[in-house]
Amino acid sequence: MRSTFSTRSPEATMAIGKDLASSLKSGDVVALFGELGSGKTTFIRGICQFFSIPQWVKSPS
Repeated sequence: MRSTFSTRSPEATMAIGKDLASSLKSGDVVALFGELGSGKTTFIRGICQFFSIPQWVKSPS
């Protein structure tokens, strides 16, 4: 399955990450593709918030 999302704020991007996280099951794989600065790390921060991961996610770039 492939999905594309477009948001206008970091908060909206994080909210989509949280929504996706609520449907993930053990063993699921999520692959993110996008230009530098497109919101991949912000999206992952939303997923981490859903799972109560306390560390701040840093961009690898």
